[in-house]
Amino acid sequence: MGIRERLERDLADKKVLVVGAGGIGCELLKDLVLTGVKNIHTIDLDTIDVSNLNRQFLFRREHVSKAKAEVAAASVKNLQPDVNITYDHDSIFNGEKYGVQFFKGFDAVVNALDNRAARSHVNRLCLSADVPLIESGSAGYLGQTAVILKGQTECYECVQKPVQKTFPGCTIRNTPSEHIHCTVWSKHCFNQLFGEMDIDDDVSPDFQDPENQTNGTEAGKENHANGANGTSNNDSEARPELPNTRQWAEMHDYDAKMIFNKLFHDDISYLLLMKDLWKTRRAPKPLDWSNATSGDFGGGSTEMTDELTNVTKQWTMSACANVFNEAVSRLKDRMRLLPEGELLVWDKDDTDAMHFVAAAANIRAHIFGIPGKSLFDIKSDAGNIIPAIATTNAIVAGMAIGELLKVLYKKQDRVKNVFVRKEVGARGHILATDGPYPPKKGCFVCSTDKREVFVRVNTKIMTLRLFVDKVLKAGFSVQQPEVMVDSSIVFSADEDDDNSGMEAKLLHDIGFFDGKVVVVDDFSQDLNFNVIIINDDTLKADEHKVDQDSGAKPNETAAEEETDRKRKLVDEDQLNDFNDQAKKIRVEE
Repeated sequence: MGIRERLERDLADKKVLVVGAGGIGCELLKDLVLTGVKNIHTIDLDTIDVSNLNRQFLFRREHVSKAKAEVAAASVKNLQPDVNITYDHDSIFNGEKYGVQFFKGFDAVVNALDNRAARSHVNRLCLSADVPLIESGSAGYLGQTAVILKGQTECYECVQKPVQKTFPGCTIRNTPSEHIHCTVWSKHCFNQLFGEMDIDDDVSPDFQDPENQTNGTEAGKENHANGANGTSNNDSEARPELPNTRQWAEMHDYDAKMIFNKLFHDDISYLLLMKDLWKTRRAPKPLDWSNATSGDFGGGSTEMTDELTNVTKQWTMSACANVFNEAVSRLKDRMRLLPEGELLVWDKDDTDAMHFVAAAANIRAHIFGIPGKSLFDIKSDAGNIIPAIATTNAIVAGMAIGELLKVLYKKQDRVKNVFVRKEVGARGHILATDGPYPPKKGCFVCSTDKREVFVRVNTKIMTLRLFVDKVLKAGFSVQQPEVMVDSSIVFSADEDDDNSGMEAKLLHDIGFFDGKVVVVDDFSQDLNFNVIIINDDTLKADEHKVDQDSGAKPNETAAEEETDRKRKLVDEDQLNDFNDQAKKIRVEE
């Protein structure tokens, strides 16, 4: 047997898990079967939307509303009929199915996920199972791959990640959990009403949300009965085509108060019919015009004028409603003055457009129980949203396959972090390589000595419930936390444990003092680490900050600074125009 035949046989015997079957995932699955990998399993919770078809090329129009994992598996099977590919249309957070033992059944895992929490979860399970993980991500024209090997390289959480810049459509339309989700929704809403409409940017409730297990039944029927925008999976009944957001606004002469009630009361009421979405989330509270402008939300005309002149001050809900009303009226008048066929274009420096987005974002945030932001902060967020590009996804997938082959052929000493840059370098290269770097000392996930993180919170006003939700779950992607202070369990995610008596208590009242060591366990991720509490009276009840180096010794800090310096100096020709944004990457949906 020649060397080529032996390599092909070895590759055919390997088993690879691909988590995510979206933009990068489709490219990965195609590349895997064409490379010769014969045993593949893929997991994805999402279903195919029309908006996916321009960059997820394993899908066709007839596949819309079907499970991405199922269709992707069938499509690559058509490319290589002898491939053994299986799939799950499920959430990777399903701990009963996808635990450490499940991951041990694979020779390598490739991530093509669309959010930080899921990537952190897979990172932790791969480390526990001691299975190599290849991370992949894209953000506009930038992309990257990184190999994570237990005890040899940095893990996904060794390096602090920036704020995510692009987000899944269902999160934007149905289940926002951060203010940036509301800002993205508001920009989409502007385009739906006044700008160039994009099918990707629909703002109405999405009844095909994979988390809504009542699709096409009560929620869908009620939705259509009430004339809401959206679709149902129940094809047994012929349904009339409903007006889109702009058509609806035109039918009502762009009446600002009617638009307000549709977006923030009627559409939210329809969302509440999707009961499965609210089993584990706080349900939104519909808000109509009369309540938003009532005295309960404050804001007389004088106060509103004062608020608008201070861009760093957060508007009251009454002010947001009035700003929304005035912005819609002005934008309507401007749009009618445009030549036929022309539309408004959103610009963060356009006062009317920015006021519309800021007001709408804060109103939607209020409805979903998310703290509001100032005009200044929303303007900053709105100007930093990155689109997905199919070509970048294809390049990133190819890079990931290259690193995967090194792992499968036991050439771990040759793995690299690989980046896609915006512009060709001096040597004509668009790709740059770097590292890999050893695990970060003190990483709370992969460190072999101490696993601890220093967190600033205001213990006098933060409750235990907020600590669990905002710090542990949202901040550190912990799924099922058990929290101990002074060897006593103060919170447990176990369904049999009743936390109701503790959740509302302030941290200070249950022993979370300055310098206190809080032990956190998550058995679903085989994760254990310490949180060192630092009290900070300047923070709000739902805020926290992470101090990266509070516990580092001087020599450790110096060593890590030297590593960071080397990152910046690696092959100046390769990285000259490739700044830190190359590592501030999010996986494309």
